[in-house]
Amino acid sequence: MEGKEVTRIYANTLPERAEKGVNGSYVIIEVKAEVNLNVQPKQPTQADLEKKKERDRMQGGPGLRAGWSTGGMTSIRAMP
Repeated sequence: MEGKEVTRIYANTLPERAEKGVNGSYVIIEVKAEVNLNVQPKQPTQADLEKKKERDRMQGGPGLRAGWSTGGMTSIRAMP
């Protein structure tokens, strides 16, 4: 596992970390994981963009989903 390192393995009577392991039914595996905060999300491919375009077309356009009304204009008259 890249970026992860097992630091401790021990048994415990509760499913939680402990300073000192005991003879219990839970096995605790502690790992040190390095996190890269500069990772960028994968950019969509042209095929992904085409799928989204078709999905939006089938659902009535971008942002329109089942249960949302496209209702049109409604006039509201102010109360005297």
